[in-house]
Amino acid sequence: MVPPDNSGITTTPTDTTKIVKDSTTKQIDLTGTPCNADTAYFTDVLPLFVSNCALSGCHNSTSKRSGYQLDSYANIIRVGLKAGSSSGSAVYNSMANGSMPQGRSMLITQNVVIKKWIDQGAKNNSCNPSYGTCDTTSVKFSVYIAPLIQNQCQGCHNQVSLQGGISLSNYTEIKNSLKGGRFWGSIAQLNGYVSMPQSGAKFSSCQLNKIDAWIKRGGLNN
Repeated sequence: MVPPDNSGITTTPTDTTKIVKDSTTKQIDLTGTPCNADTAYFTDVLPLFVSNCALSGCHNSTSKRSGYQLDSYANIIRVGLKAGSSSGSAVYNSMANGSMPQGRSMLITQNVVIKKWIDQGAKNNSCNPSYGTCDTTSVKFSVYIAPLIQNQCQGCHNQVSLQGGISLSNYTEIKNSLKGGRFWGSIAQLNGYVSMPQSGAKFSSCQLNKIDAWIKRGGLNN
């Protein structure tokens, strides 16, 4: 069954702190380790590698271009990365000098996260950004949606690579992708849609809830 087009719904969502609404019946995990703003986590770094580097013809499990496979922790630290030294890491230097990804540059903020993670020891660490609460009552495009899509989706869906013929490089393109429920169907990994992110981990329950809340408020450029 094709889900309804959420892009035109403007009902105010409720705070789904306790349960996930629409996307899944699983409860949101509010436990685990709270995130520390002074720490870079591999769970934030992996989507950057997967979205920007582990693409067909580049550094995925099939291509392994120049011997690099950048799709998991074990593979990322295997070659070209020196824990504790971003300056001594060939993988990071290629990103920082703009030679990778080819044809475009990663965002400065993305390079900062990767640099910080390497300099802090390139640990296989994680935290729970939903620790204690998952507030969906005030989800803004500029604060939450845009950065999330930049890190998780734009590496594949930009005006240079244009995977699947879809670009999510700006608000207009993201807004257009909401029509017909295509964007939601893909990230929620519903039947009949291509599951996204294609090579990375599924969006968390809290992330899906926040995106759902933003869509139902009209997908505003706020």
